[in-house]
Amino acid sequence: MDPPTAQLIDEHEVALEPEPTGDAFNRGIALKEAGNSALRAGQYQEAAEQYRDALLIFSGRTAERANCLSNYAAACVRLGELDEAERTLREAIDINPRHINARLRIARVFSAKEKHILAASEWGVVAQIRPLTDSEAAERDVCNKKAMDAGITTMKSWGNKLLGKLGLSLDNFKLAKNSDGSFNISMQK
Repeated sequence: MDPPTAQLIDEHEVALEPEPTGDAFNRGIALKEAGNSALRAGQYQEAAEQYRDALLIFSGRTAERANCLSNYAAACVRLGELDEAERTLREAIDINPRHINARLRIARVFSAKEKHILAASEWGVVAQIRPLTDSEAAERDVCNKKAMDAGITTMKSWGNKLLGKLGLSLDNFKLAKNSDGSFNISMQK
């Protein structure tokens, strides 16, 4: 499955199906609320079970399904089931790309799984949906630095693979900043 695209779509482009009606809807809401209570109480396995039962009722592309998926993922994270949380959050975002809690949670799951580049792109979408809090901005900044470091490491690896065919590595080159702000690259053996 491809990662969720970290782009924002207009609210009118989100096509949701109608929610179930009557007793089914009320039963689904009761299960979701029971899951919320269990989650707040630290009973993560119980919360996950309640959300799974609610998801059986909210089976279409509905706002309540997206909410239950996001909450179920929160329980999964606390149970250490990051792969299940990621899969579930991808589905919630597929249903509603503007679901802020799902976006926040998947950014944090990506960070926990050291998928920093994906996490950084999700933080960018969250910032488009609404302003970040100070703690979220700090989290995003740490994530962006790790994403940049991951990108540099990947580029160095590619460079060393290419230069290795010539018997060299990036360690053979020295980068020095000149007084005018330009850079000088010299080769060392």
